[in-house]
Amino acid sequence: MLSRFADFDAMLELSPLGKVPVLILPGGERLWDSRAILDFLYGKAPLERLLLPREEPERHRVLRLEATALGLAEKAYERGLEFPRRARGTHDLAMVARLDRQIGSSPRWARGAAACPVLSGPRAQRG
Repeated sequence: MLSRFADFDAMLELSPLGKVPVLILPGGERLWDSRAILDFLYGKAPLERLLLPREEPERHRVLRLEATALGLAEKAYERGLEFPRRARGTHDLAMVARLDRQIGSSPRWARGAAACPVLSGPRAQRG
């Protein structure tokens, strides 16, 4: 097993950003980033084990919700970095206001998307 920090040069040989995890497929192809790896595994899973619908429009509804949740996490992280990384009085308040709008908009949109059958239908109830 490689360390992302101690073995960074080796990690760059496995993925262009030195990101982990990296899945090396039997043919030698490499997948990096959890979403790419999960997509590969999704393609191998039997229908009864899927967490994500194969059919549209349900699949896109779930992917939109996922993208919104990931984006919300990114924007919250960015906002959290704005104040500690800049000297007092040099904060980009316009960017903070923009991030605040994005952070507020995402949960409002997601609440409206809660009618997504995958999140509230019979499959979600099975647990």
